[in-house]
Amino acid sequence: MNTKTSTLIILFIISVLVFVSYYTITYTHPKYVSYITETTLGEFHPQLANILYTNGMDHNAVILHIKDNQVKIYHTPNIINQHRLNKVSQFIKKTQKEYVLPNGDYFLSFNDAFRDDIGYPALAFATTRGLAASNKIILIPDIDAMHGYSELFLQIDAACATYPWKNKSPIVFWRGAATGKKPKEADDTNFHRKHLIDFAKNKDFIDAEFTSYAQTTSFAPEFAEHYQLTASVPPADALAYKYLLSIDGNSCCYSRMAWILYSNSILMKHDSNEVQWYYDMLQPWVHYIPVAKDFSNIEQNIVWAERHPIEAQAIADNGKELARSVFTEEQIMLAFVNALHKSNSVISHNHP
Repeated sequence: MNTKTSTLIILFIISVLVFVSYYTITYTHPKYVSYITETTLGEFHPQLANILYTNGMDHNAVILHIKDNQVKIYHTPNIINQHRLNKVSQFIKKTQKEYVLPNGDYFLSFNDAFRDDIGYPALAFATTRGLAASNKIILIPDIDAMHGYSELFLQIDAACATYPWKNKSPIVFWRGAATGKKPKEADDTNFHRKHLIDFAKNKDFIDAEFTSYAQTTSFAPEFAEHYQLTASVPPADALAYKYLLSIDGNSCCYSRMAWILYSNSILMKHDSNEVQWYYDMLQPWVHYIPVAKDFSNIEQNIVWAERHPIEAQAIADNGKELARSVFTEEQIMLAFVNALHKSNSVISHNHP
């Protein structure tokens, strides 16, 4: 065996060991994550057992049991989103070191958005305005926020210096995946990203393209005939543009909303019925420029912004200030703790 071959073998072994080490560290569940069966959960909490199994939610939800700041996360063997299970577990472990978590039993959905009234307040990353307003769903920070934005925001800080306000291109910019329509769904009424691409054709004030077909796999050949893909653009490079659009896919745009708000560009927020935990702090024309569901007001709003540069830049500045106050590690943890308290309050009110 020659020296070159030996070196290649050694490098291969090292790479395998690094991969295995990473996989183990990243996906090994903490000790307080436990498997459950329908029988054991029924003994522990009959109502939650019925919700989890009867509604077929056992593959993408967990039960949090908290007592004396000790946490147990119960899930069935059918859980499919191991990545989110791991991230949530890590976040809760970090949070319980900083705050005393309220005692209680909580249903937590891993769906991009949870839109069901299950007769018990569910913790979710996103939902509809109505379910949130009626406390059927209690909103918690999404999985990206739980991971934290410190590294992403450092990249955005550098990009703000590279692309100052005066040098930005005065057009609306969007890149993203073709999400928002289920594979077997015939109606594309809610396929807003597709409608955006259709709207943007032959318009010089907007640059919008798909970067992947994602859930359009089942009809990708037909879809690809009309919607070509282009290269993705890192968030930092998107700051070359003055107006950055956020439009829902499967649900709210988790990290996209955060980094656009934090940037020195203006958030152009598409009208949506979906909300996250901090959306009640967002004010149109204060933190963002609103975009109609059919995109009909985009051009007139851009014209207004270009004719009122001081007011327009103030919107970008206000968005950044809001992001600074909402997306800190401390505030994200506190938002989660407050959601647990709110859940308990709703349960007490409904079952005094």
